[in-house]
Order: sequence, then structure tokens, then C-alpha cells
Amino acid sequence: MTKDREGTAFESADGKYLYITPSGNDGALFRMPVAGGSEVEVAPKVLGWPFFSVTSKGLDFLPDPRTLQLLEAATGKIETVANLEKYFGGFGDFGSFSISPNDAYMVFSEWDYTGSDLMLVENFR
Repeated sequence: MTKDREGTAFESADGKYLYITPSGNDGALFRMPVAGGSEVEVAPKVLGWPFFSVTSKGLDFLPDPRTLQLLEAATGKIETVANLEKYFGGFGDFGSFSISPNDAYMVFSEWDYTGSDLMLVENFR
């Protein structure tokens, strides 16, 4: 899709652009016209491909595990829309989220417990 970036690409809701995320974690987010053209950085940091969702308003993404931001398609402005109480993610820091087509609902995974327990089993055998 692009000659300069490795990563995952998703099409904008209006079909005019591709949003390209880094192949690893913690990289910039880029946009390029579907018809071809130059890539432009639109957000300095996104956690990776499972951490953004294209919607009719633009692109919701996580620059860190506790902040949800919206990149408005019409203006290019980035605003924080939610600060999450718990760490966003899942097993191995890998979670995902999705936003409904009408932008009314969001589902996501979060870490509720990140510790472990050590148990002693007496008279095991």
C-alpha cells in the first residue's frame, strides 16, 4: 500500500484515505489518499494497530493505555475524549476496542488484575 511504511492500513469512513499504523508499538499514525499520494503524519503516537478505530467522525485511538483521543476527520484536530480509570489492554499488553457505527458505544478490554498468586499445596503426593 505504501512504499515508506510497514504496518496495518484501514480506510476512512468516507473512503478517501488510508490510516497507517506502525507494525510495532508506539509509533506515529499516518494518513494517505486512497488514490495515491504522500503520507502525512496525523498523530505523533498510537499504541499499535489494535488500538484505534475508524468512525464517521474520524479516528479514535490510544496514544497510551489510559487515554482515548479522537482525530477529527474534518479538521485534523486531536482531542482527548476519555481518560480510562484502569489500564487498557489484555494479555501481553494486547487488547482491542471497537466503536459502533453511530459513534454512540464503545467496547474494550481492560486489565482489572495484573498480579499473580503463589500457592503452597501441602501433602501434594
